[in-house]
Amino acid sequence: MPLLQLNSGNKMNETGKANVWIAAALLSVMAAATGATGLQRAGKAGEQDLTHESKNVGYLEITVLYDNNPHRRGLETAWGFSCLVRGTKKTILFDTGGDGSLLLRNMKGMGIDPRQIDLIVLSHIHGDHVGGLRSILEKNPDVAVYLPESLPGDFKEEVKGYGAKVIDVSGPLKIC
Repeated sequence: MPLLQLNSGNKMNETGKANVWIAAALLSVMAAATGATGLQRAGKAGEQDLTHESKNVGYLEITVLYDNNPHRRGLETAWGFSCLVRGTKKTILFDTGGDGSLLLRNMKGMGIDPRQIDLIVLSHIHGDHVGGLRSILEKNPDVAVYLPESLPGDFKEEVKGYGAKVIDVSGPLKIC
């Protein structure tokens, strides 16, 4: 059965749960694109826990990498948000949190190599959502960065300076 899986790790408080569900809502278009029809949180007793190597058609995994609420033992927390989306034809980083070194440490702790990222989607210019971008681009400049058309030109030029391809988004857009 096709799944949309939220990989939220260990217990979290209500605010953390809300943040995971917000991420799912923001990425629901991707679920539709892959044919996902259900929703499952990993980590609860009795639930199937699939990895990104799953052979299920339409499988989509959203892994929270950066959040201000503790949601997985061993990960650092700080104000901001970032998640990794797998199961599409590309591995997508949605936002980059506020601190690049913290994001990279959390990724390392979860066994995620920044060079696995194919594209980055930024939701808005606030530092707690784009602050880790430079650190990711230093590790993997061969990505496409999708960002709102309204972001400042100097920000876009800096992203291009790392070698990344900048794609302005002004409305709905199929990315993979």
